[in-house]
Amino acid sequence: MTTLLTDSASSVPFFDGAPMMDGLKEDMLAYISALIDTGRFINGPDVAEFEALFAAYCQTAACVGAASGLDALRLALIASGLEQGDEVIVPAQTFIATFEALPQLGAADAYALARNSFDASFVDGERRRAMTERLDAAFARFVP
Repeated sequence: MTTLLTDSASSVPFFDGAPMMDGLKEDMLAYISALIDTGRFINGPDVAEFEALFAAYCQTAACVGAASGLDALRLALIASGLEQGDEVIVPAQTFIATFEALPQLGAADAYALARNSFDASFVDGERRRAMTERLDAAFARFVP
C-alpha cells in the first residue's frame, strides 16, 4: 500500500500566522484578559462599540453583530420578511450555511446551478427552471 503523505510533505505548514502577530500579541492578550475578567462576551460594551464603528464605516445608521455567517443569513432572511413556506432559489455551489438558514425559518429551497464557484450568476435557464409561482426570493452570492 502506498502512503500519500510523507514526512517531508507533512512538515510543510498550512499557514504561518505568527508574522502577522508581531507587535500585537501583548495588546491582544491584555484585551482578551480584560474581556474575560468582565464576562461580557455577548451584547457587552465591546460588541456595542464594534457595531457603532462598523456602522460608521459602512455609512449606515446601525449594525448588528452576529455570531456566525449562518446567524447573519438567518437575520437577513427574517428582516426581508420571509416566512414559513416561502420559496427561495439558492445557488447549488455555495456554502452549506446558505441552505441551513432556510429550513430554520421554515422556508423551502429550490436549487439552481451557478456558473462556477466564483460567479454569482446562474447558468442560463437554471434560474427559470427553479422558479415556480411560489418563488419569494433568490440568494446570490459573492466569493472574493
